[in-house]
Amino acid sequence: METALSVTAIMKRTASALLHRSGILQMAALFLRHVPRILMYHRFEEQPGGMWPCQELLEQQIRYLTRHYRVLSLDQLHRALISGGVPDNTVTLTIDDGYEDFYRIAFPILRKYRVPATLYVTTDFVDRRMWFWWDTVRFILNRTPNRVLTFPAGGQTRTFELTLDSERQAAWSAIGTVCLTLHGPARQRLLATVADNLGVSVPEAPTSEYRPVTWSQVREMADAGIEIGSHTCSHLRLSLASKVELARELVESKRRLEDVTGREVRSFCYPFGRPEDLNETVRGAVVDAGYCSAVVAYNDSRITDDLFALRRFSVGTDMTGFRRIVCGTNLASAQLKRYVTWSPTASASAPGAS
Repeated sequence: METALSVTAIMKRTASALLHRSGILQMAALFLRHVPRILMYHRFEEQPGGMWPCQELLEQQIRYLTRHYRVLSLDQLHRALISGGVPDNTVTLTIDDGYEDFYRIAFPILRKYRVPATLYVTTDFVDRRMWFWWDTVRFILNRTPNRVLTFPAGGQTRTFELTLDSERQAAWSAIGTVCLTLHGPARQRLLATVADNLGVSVPEAPTSEYRPVTWSQVREMADAGIEIGSHTCSHLRLSLASKVELARELVESKRRLEDVTGREVRSFCYPFGRPEDLNETVRGAVVDAGYCSAVVAYNDSRITDDLFALRRFSVGTDMTGFRRIVCGTNLASAQLKRYVTWSPTASASAPGAS
């Protein structure tokens, strides 16, 4: 069995390389021009060299889109999908969470080129009632005077050096992996323990590098054509939520955003957005809350098969990778995997095989 899987993996890698060199994927992308690409951003930076797209790169991306593609908001895309009239080469821009750098860096560029986008807002974050836990962890690791962290991860106690950026990143990943499995108070206790062990006091509201937009900025952007969608109240992992928590996260966030903007909130974004974060209970609650569509944070060949699980492509800091996403090369690869599946085991067990 292991040999068969190894042969299959080798053949898939070889086939992928041949497809890239032969130009077949580029031709496939041409035939997939009718399939929209939904792009996912989170944060933006002023200068290059960081974790997120910088101002210069974002403007380069937006110029590229305006020259070659039709950019729709998520609600415009939803309406086009319902009517069956999605334009060829459609791209939709979505931005999660509601950090202030979207307003400061990205919004002026979108307004300059008259490009629509959908901003998914976490309402408790904008109300300054919470930190995102991943920012809390990074704040603690960046501010601690200690150079060693002992932390229970993966069923064992691990020790992390904290001198280098790469070491702090490894510690951040380990803590984050555990945080994803915890719910509410349990995660808060863990973060408090880490902060105490590392001698860091975490302010009640996010500091400047992690600050959210203001409600006045949300209103301004909504008035300027930015679609505002819900990203829950507290970015709770909904698959772990009770029915009461689901109702608050979905209904109250929608109501809050509609009160602020004076517009109907039609689109929803699942926190974390992985397959395990979306089950039938969660999906049903999103529908019952009155949303018309919802987006996830992963992609495969079923981009728009489910209006309440629309697939998205994460945008990085590489313009070449960006072009690959929007031209459909990555999507073509997913489509080929969907329709062309072969393995020695499957072949041998196929009807009629001898």
